[in-house]
Amino acid sequence: MAAKNLTAFSFATPAATGIINGLYIDVTVPIATDVTALIATFTTTGASVAVGVTAQVSGVTANDFTSAVTYTVTATDATTQDYLVTVAVSQVTNAQIATMRRMVAEPATTTYTDALLIDAIMRYPHMDEYGELPTDDDGVENADWTATYDLNAAAADIWQEKAAAISSKFDFSADGGNFSMSQQFEQYMKQARYYRSRRMPSTAMLVKHPREWITETDETWIGNLAESDD
Repeated sequence: MAAKNLTAFSFATPAATGIINGLYIDVTVPIATDVTALIATFTTTGASVAVGVTAQVSGVTANDFTSAVTYTVTATDATTQDYLVTVAVSQVTNAQIATMRRMVAEPATTTYTDALLIDAIMRYPHMDEYGELPTDDDGVENADWTATYDLNAAAADIWQEKAAAISSKFDFSADGGNFSMSQQFEQYMKQARYYRSRRMPSTAMLVKHPREWITETDETWIGNLAESDD
């Protein structure tokens, strides 16, 4: 059977890379992105790609991604395969991204793009100031939730990634000098531990007050009633 796959999918403006999982492609774009006319850049092993009856040219054709869009890849033998592309608008703000850059000492986008930082931040959604959670008990998105993320947890992950990238460095002596390369690794791990210790609390303990008690007549204790003077 002739090949008919999408092997890469992204947007240049804004910069966002799609995650391909089988025949499904998920892309997260920055907050306030207008998704009604996004231009996708893609690679395919097929002969052509279309959305509905409109032929798609990588880096040229715009589509409305307000809802999921089906990309149909046609092979050289005329067989087809559909990919469902879903675009989600991130709730991570530009201010949060800027804060994260300061926390992880990455002012430039060379190593950590905004998309990578957004992904790290979105791993840690948290209860908002009104006690609302990102999803309800059934896992359905909670429309009342105010986007709140644990930036300390995200920063800890990034510092640990940075430490892992240089973990092969070691101390050595050469040309009459001593080179302590491991100190950089230790510093990165120190930063990871620092931010990990400052994660937002995930649980809270409730203590009943006054202490529960039962009367001689077996009346039920109700905590919000005034105590008797007896």
